[in-house]
Amino acid sequence: MNESATQNRIIDTAHLWRERLSQPQLTAKEKREFYAWLRADHRHAQAYERAERLWGSLGTLQPEHYDSALRERSWREKLPALTWGAMSTQKAAGLAAAAVAVFTLGLLFLDGRFQGPSKPAEALSFSTPVGVVESHTLEDGTTVTLGPKSAVSVTFHEDSRDVTLIAGSALFDVTADSDRPLTVRAGVLSVRVVGTRFDVRRSSQVTRVAVAEGIVDVLFPTLIDGELSETLSGARIERGEQIAARRAAGLQETEQIRPEAVGAWRDNKLDYSKATLAELLEDVQRISDAAWVLDDPEGLLDEQTFSAFFDANDLESLLTMLPAILPVEISGDTNGGMVIRPRDP
Repeated sequence: MNESATQNRIIDTAHLWRERLSQPQLTAKEKREFYAWLRADHRHAQAYERAERLWGSLGTLQPEHYDSALRERSWREKLPALTWGAMSTQKAAGLAAAAVAVFTLGLLFLDGRFQGPSKPAEALSFSTPVGVVESHTLEDGTTVTLGPKSAVSVTFHEDSRDVTLIAGSALFDVTADSDRPLTVRAGVLSVRVVGTRFDVRRSSQVTRVAVAEGIVDVLFPTLIDGELSETLSGARIERGEQIAARRAAGLQETEQIRPEAVGAWRDNKLDYSKATLAELLEDVQRISDAAWVLDDPEGLLDEQTFSAFFDANDLESLLTMLPAILPVEISGDTNGGMVIRPRDP
């Protein structure tokens, strides 16, 4: 299937979903199918939003005109009855069919069917090594600052801006463009913004989103029976707020933070709220080559969380602080590294 045919199929499906979701008694299965379709391709969400805008803008009436509009015959009823001069019934029917085609063509132009597919610009990717922070300015003026040992990919389209945080952390200073919202994806979590300043920190167990300026919308799969489902949970967070999403616990409650703490990792400052030791160790290994190993085969520390602020420029002090906030003991190994174990009761 060529690109044009694919785009037309997506638009058709978007309109079908818009119609189905406007009906009562939508089943849970249908909701899951809809969300799965949205996540399958970034073009699906764009087409659905366009369908909503299109049908929401058609036929808008003031309340005082409702009754007369209901009594008025529709254009479908009127056209076949038109007779101009000696026009035959066959000609009138032909005119009606042509008018229907013109009206339909107008709708297709409105919803982008004949504007061609949204052509992406060349995809870009950026990455940083251990201990290095780098900033990149994108074509729209948005700045992406990558934390140490981090990576992103960027693809801009005519009607959207898409960024994937592959690993690590990134601070986004987003240029406002209401016609091209920016979406950041970090695993199964997504953040949607128009223009704001926020950061995303991704580790193997948790992804955190914190806002320094503006507002962002966060989506993450809902946890059902201990498993991430196709149903999405959402939260809107504002300046001075952060939210965490954990694979083992789903989307967490919004927390208050200091706005100036957003992106503090650029200066090797690590600010944690309800973090695990595993998250801390991943961050340390991004910042330095410190050989710190967690020896916890029974997972005794998996549920242990802490809230603290560390200066990762001083790793010795960090090591000294750990036993004071967590039930751990630390010892050296034969290779000059550090082994962290659960403390004996």
